[in-house]
Amino acid sequence: MGICYCCEKKHNHEEGGVLEVMINPNPLLLPRLSQPLHIAESPEEIQLLKACKSGDLEKVIDLLDRGTSVHIVDHIDGYTPLHCACDNGRVAQVNSITLEEDQFGHLTTTIYDESIAHEIVNKLLRQQVNCNIQARNGQTALHICVRHCYEEIIKNLVEFGDAKESIFIEDNDGNFPVDLVHEDVGDMKGKRVQDYLLAVQFGQINSADE
Repeated sequence: MGICYCCEKKHNHEEGGVLEVMINPNPLLLPRLSQPLHIAESPEEIQLLKACKSGDLEKVIDLLDRGTSVHIVDHIDGYTPLHCACDNGRVAQVNSITLEEDQFGHLTTTIYDESIAHEIVNKLLRQQVNCNIQARNGQTALHICVRHCYEEIIKNLVEFGDAKESIFIEDNDGNFPVDLVHEDVGDMKGKRVQDYLLAVQFGQINSADE
């Protein structure tokens, strides 16, 4: 059992298990990874994961300006800074409020703002992060954004990152990103996300470098 740097909660995994960073085996994707991944160890790297997860944009900017590597993963769940940033909200609306339990079991009120997550994701994309890295559960950053229905971030990952390939990556449960669209999302947002992903899948929308 260990403490995840991203969510600061304990996770149980099989004893002796080794975290394997999962990267889509397609050799065409590998050159996009400019530097090898490593498990976050330095205080700055751990702070970067936490700042991306909590939506602390100023801290993220400060750490990136100081040269903190973005090619890192959390030692428990295998989340990269990009995973953490995309998981910055557990809801599908901007400025939504939710109640959570902290590490002491107390209910706390948290406000999530997709625009903050969007800014952090953009900062990470400028660092040439690999969008197709899979966490321990097999999910890429795109899977997470689709779960949260983060419409604008999804478009940035696909059109300005290299997440177009993530459309075709399955997680450990056999889900492609499009399979994770919530049917109950209001204002047709879920339908727009689904239509967008299908358009990318069938080549109707290209990334910026094509």
